[in-house]
Amino acid sequence: MRRAKVIFLAASQRVYMRSLTFPERKMSDIDANLMARFGSVMSTEEVAEALKITVPAIRMARSRKQFPLKPLDVKGRKGQIYSTLDVARLLASWISNQPEEPM
Repeated sequence: MRRAKVIFLAASQRVYMRSLTFPERKMSDIDANLMARFGSVMSTEEVAEALKITVPAIRMARSRKQFPLKPLDVKGRKGQIYSTLDVARLLASWISNQPEEPM
């Protein structure tokens, strides 16, 4: 099992850190699970749920241009929506970039 640490800075310069545990999976498994659960697009709240971070942390990171996902541009739609495939790719990259835990 691998562990990923997610860090976003808040306005008060405190660090929000969550420790996530992921079982070993292929990209297609993550893709399929997110697509089945959320569909082809995700709201900011759904992205926060999938990444196990808070909505204010996403907003702060986005305002500082530190959030790795780009929102989709949909005319007449308020709020931000994201591609589920982009979220799955981000999760997969976080999982693959973590060093193995010592036994």
